[in-house]
This record gives sequence, structure tokens and C-alpha cells, in this order.
Amino acid sequence: MRNGKIAVVATAVSGAFMAGMDTTVVNLGVPVLKGAFGAELNSIQWVITAYSLTMAAFTPLSAYLAKRFGLRRPFTAALGLFTLGSAFCSLSSTLGMLIAARVLQAIGGSALLATGMMIALAAFPQDQRGRALAWYGIPSMIAPALGPILGGYLIGALGWRSLFLINLPIGLAGMAMALASLRDTSAGGDPGSAFDLFGFLLIALASAGITFAVSQSASLGWLRLQTGALLIVSVALLGCFVLYELARTRKRKEPLLDLRLFRHPSFWSGGTALIVVVFAMFGPLFLVPVYLQSARDMGVFQAGLIMTWNAAASMIAAFAGGRLVDRFGGRMVVIPGLIAFAIDTFLFSFLGPHTSFILVAALLFLRGIGSGLTTQPLVAASLHDLQEAAEVVHASTLTGVLRNLVGGAGVAVIASFVQSRAARLSAGGGAGGHRLLPTEALTAAIDASFLLCLALLILALIVVVAVLPKREARPPRLTAKSAARGLL
Repeated sequence: MRNGKIAVVATAVSGAFMAGMDTTVVNLGVPVLKGAFGAELNSIQWVITAYSLTMAAFTPLSAYLAKRFGLRRPFTAALGLFTLGSAFCSLSSTLGMLIAARVLQAIGGSALLATGMMIALAAFPQDQRGRALAWYGIPSMIAPALGPILGGYLIGALGWRSLFLINLPIGLAGMAMALASLRDTSAGGDPGSAFDLFGFLLIALASAGITFAVSQSASLGWLRLQTGALLIVSVALLGCFVLYELARTRKRKEPLLDLRLFRHPSFWSGGTALIVVVFAMFGPLFLVPVYLQSARDMGVFQAGLIMTWNAAASMIAAFAGGRLVDRFGGRMVVIPGLIAFAIDTFLFSFLGPHTSFILVAALLFLRGIGSGLTTQPLVAASLHDLQEAAEVVHASTLTGVLRNLVGGAGVAVIASFVQSRAARLSAGGGAGGHRLLPTEALTAAIDASFLLCLALLILALIVVVAVLPKREARPPRLTAKSAARGLL
């Protein structure tokens, strides 16, 4: 890459890395926060839940902010908010202050991820989007593995406040890079259009409601009245948002999110497959550390070291996959990736109380190959038919909304499934009424969850094979300047 591209992509990656890392290290610090504030787990959980709800509610704003103000100002402001929120988190003396600071963090984080993707895409010509997304995918590959290692060290050496202080130098450096490398221009569309307040309220309430319902499902259960009612109401609000936005576009008014993108075969097929893959990826990914720590008595730091095999393989595969998507199209990359992903998921269903840690590391490496050839290449493939800058802005925001909702739902659904199945097996609910020891029941439940995800991956493979467009004639080659017209 030229120096200009390196600076732009590094700026985008800095924000996404900070937001992705923060999630993993804070999850690790929950037990320490419980002791520090003398609070019960259901109260401490709001440190994570409040962040997730705010992210879900504010991510849909990203497209409007990009069109109204360009990318330089919203991205820099988002970095500033996230960094300021991190500073307030480290200074919190009560649980309420910490939760409020986490909300401020999330408002910044919601814009970081979507606008960061737009920045990365705008730095490359249209026929190199796969390469751009490969670079931008670095945080999602590294954070799950580096988070436990870094978090475990920081908590042990410096205490829980260091989990948030680590964001300050990264955030300040990112702001300096954004001011130096990004141009302050518009992002396509109508920058003077009125803000779609009603649409924002609909999607914010729907996203936050779905996120809260699925986050509470593991503790309350899916059949509890409050969980089911909130989920039904939230889905209904989401349906109202879809109808309202479509009606708004028919009246030639600027929508909050342009749902007309789904008329493109590449976007709706790639997006559908991405939903399934993200669910199948994020759900089980958190189970491996649970297996290593709860069923195999491994420390957090050691478990994090084993997880680095997944991150390393993801990076290798994503960089290769990005170039291959640009050259051969999404199908030629995603299909082998899904097959590798499915084979790995099937093999993970045979985990046992005495499975070799070398084998676990090997399976994590294969899983990284599958995810690296699947997630970011699917996003790149979904953008194949989009050429206008404004379309890319809306597509980046829609992808962010979908990944937030589906990723959180995947974790919640899999956690609820494992919890209920493990309890049933411990109580003698398995074949022949045989009661399993707690560690055996947990391992068996985790194995079953991988089989559930295998079925979803097979479904995603069918969608990709049947619907994802074959590689057509390469779109007209655009220079980085023309492809990014109005974005940076």
C-alpha cells in the first residue's frame, strides 16, 4: 500500500481495535468489578449490558452522520467520546458512575466501527474492497485472543482501572492520525436532508430491546413472560421501521438506512449468509475459553494463549482471502471457507474432559482459517453490486447493525442452550437417565451447541451456493480518489 493508504487504514483500525479490545477485557474483569464495588452479579452485569444496549441503539446513526458531516469529523469525535468515556470509567468511584461512563464509551464506539469501515473502503478502489476489509478486520481477529492475555495481566498487575486507562494513549494517537490523514469532505447523498428522528427512534428502541431480551435470556429463560414480551414488541418495532423507511424512500425523502440495498442480489445474499455465519461464529467462540477454564481448570492467561492460534490463523486467511475476493469473486473464497468452518465445527463437537490441548489449538487454527475466509470476504462480496458512495455508506451501517444484533443474539442463545442442557444432564436428563458430573455435563452441552451451529453453517453454505452471484465481469476500475469521492 502507498503511505497515504497506510495512514488512512491505520486510523480506521485504531478505533475499531480499541472498541473491540474493550469488550473482551471488560468481560474478563467482571469478577474483579464485583468485588471492587461490593455489588451482586446482576448489578455488575449492567456494565456490559448498558454498553451493548447503547451500541445497538446508536449504530444506525452512522450513515446520517457520514452524509451530514463526512467521515473525518464523526470519526474523530467518536474517538474523543470513547477516550473520554474510558477516562471517566477509570475514575469511577461508584457502580452508577461506571455504568454512565460505559454509556458514553458506547456512543463513541457505535460510530467508530461503522465509520471506520467506510474509511477503510474509501481508501481503496472499488475492485480492491476485499483487501480493504481484510485490513479493517484486524481488530475482530486479534481482540478475542489478545483481550484475555492483556486483561489478565493488567488486572493482576495494576487493578481494574487499568482496563480503561489503556484506551487513553490509543485513543489520543488515533485522534491525531485522523486529523492528519483524513480529509474533511461530504460522504455522498444529501448532506442537507432533515434528520429522520422517527425512524431513528424506531430502530434504536427495536435494536436495544432485542439486545436486552437476548442478553437476559440466559438468566431469565426464553419462556419467561418479560423476555418473550420484550422480544415480540422489539421485533414488531423493527418491522414498523422497515415499513416506515420504505414508505419514506417512495416519497423521495432521505432514509435513515437505505433498505433498497437489499434489491441487489449480492447484498441480500451476502448479508443473509453473513447473519448465519456471525451467529455460528460468535456463539461458540466464547465457549472455548469456558471449556478451557471451567471444564479443564486452565487459567485465564493460559486460555488466552491457546486462543491466539485462532487469531493468528484468522489474520493469515483474511489477508489472503481479501486479495482472492478481489481477483476471483466472493464465491471462490467463501465456499471453501464455509466448508473449513463446518468441518472444524463438527470436530469441535467431540471435545471431551481429556482432549489434548494441542488438538484444541489445532482446531482453533482451522477455525481461524474458516472465519478468515468467510466473514470479511462475505462483506466484500455483498458490496459487489454497489458503486455509489452513498450506497457504501448505508451498506457499512447496515452491516454494523446486523453484526451487533446477530453477534449478541448468538452468544445469548448459545449460552442459554448450554446452561439449560448442562443442568438437564447433571440432573439425569440424558440418555438412560444417567447423571453426569458438572464438568462432564458442561462439556457435553458445549459439544451439542457446536452441532447446532453446524446446521446453521450448512444453511449458510446452501445460500451462498444457490444465490451469491458468480464472478461477473470486473466492474470498471476506479481510482481510489474516484471510488472514495466525497467519503474522506
